[in-house]
Amino acid sequence: MTALVLLLFLVLGDYDVAEAAQCACSTGSLNVRSGAGTNHNILHTMTVGECLPYMGSSAQAGGLTWYHLQYNGQDAWAASNWLTVSACAGSSSTDNVQLPGCPKIITRAEWGARPAQYTIGSMTTLPPVYVFIHHGTGSECYDTASCQRLVKVYQNYHMDTHGWPDIGYNFVVGEDGNAYEARGWTETGAHTYGYNHNGIAICIIGDF
Repeated sequence: MTALVLLLFLVLGDYDVAEAAQCACSTGSLNVRSGAGTNHNILHTMTVGECLPYMGSSAQAGGLTWYHLQYNGQDAWAASNWLTVSACAGSSSTDNVQLPGCPKIITRAEWGARPAQYTIGSMTTLPPVYVFIHHGTGSECYDTASCQRLVKVYQNYHMDTHGWPDIGYNFVVGEDGNAYEARGWTETGAHTYGYNHNGIAICIIGDF
């Protein structure tokens, strides 16, 4: 758990890198493979407009240039002829682009988050000045299924008991080794009175 929190601090320290992350977007139906070249296994088939994190390197194979991408936390490759690379758009899915060496971020869609009742908007200070570490109290979790259930419990408590529009934290860290997207990198949270506008909160599941 200590290593995971330190890695999250590293991500926060390189906040501007995450914001400037590059994405490769497909211009047609395109196979994403486990290595550069058509002899490697197909991991996924991109549809038109679908984007994946671009890792900044390329390789030559079979007369084509292959871009190094990331798909579901693993190295992947796709032919550059059907890709365009640009700064990732400012959406929930790309704000949490997976960076090398960092914990896997489980998106709101992946853990089954309820839609926010409304959004407060971005923090007034970006990148944030402060990082606050909270603990969730109560039960711990040791696999993705149990951690997802507890993240939902936190969200339900914040929305149904406190009357907040969404879960209050920016991220939640589980004992399964994953980070769960809550309000994300830029959305103003509800976690530390007087510092929600310029601080980001990471909640660790469990009681410490």
